[in-house]
Amino acid sequence: MKKTIYIFLWAVGALIFSYCGSPNKKPPSPVLSDSLPHLTWRPHPDSLEPYDFDTSLKGGYTIQFRADDSNEYLFLKKDTFSKEIASFTRGMQYLNLGYEVSDFSNYFVLAHSFGSGNPHPIELIEKSTGQNILDSDAVWIDANAASELLLYSRYNTEDGKIILYDVKRKQNKYLDLPKGFANDARSLENIRILKITDDKVTIGYSRAGVEKKKTYNR
Repeated sequence: MKKTIYIFLWAVGALIFSYCGSPNKKPPSPVLSDSLPHLTWRPHPDSLEPYDFDTSLKGGYTIQFRADDSNEYLFLKKDTFSKEIASFTRGMQYLNLGYEVSDFSNYFVLAHSFGSGNPHPIELIEKSTGQNILDSDAVWIDANAASELLLYSRYNTEDGKIILYDVKRKQNKYLDLPKGFANDARSLENIRILKITDDKVTIGYSRAGVEKKKTYNR
């Protein structure tokens, strides 16, 4: 019996040593998150190398990760075009740096998450230039890539409005929130685009078990 236990413990120890002790052992392959589309994870926390895969966007563009001793960066790239679109102190959570949440034909939405129930700041970045065209206080609500519509709000505002941006037409439309809803984080995370027609959009609102729908002209 003692011999059997000894052999078992030796086998476990050998397995651990073979995994951790080998100088050529590669870190685990990166995994895509199911809840955050196209979220790119660094393959190893001590690596200064780029991700071994990029976030692919429409039109042949990619988002590429880079890092140096102090900072982490995201670059928008296509052929010889390269533009830094985000940077953050190295060692912070990767969601702070940014991830793509919606991809349109000529633009895409880059979001940042800082936890604690805060709204997610966003940029709407033009692919050909790498420039953000939204105000700096824009925060994420929802989007529909097929119809090229972005739904967002202004951070720390109490005007009772959200903004529907037609990406293709480059037009803003301010929508009144239903009674009982405000521009706070809890309300914003429960707002969704439900239906889109050529001239209407239906928005769904949910809070404290109460479901509401409201249809607006586009």
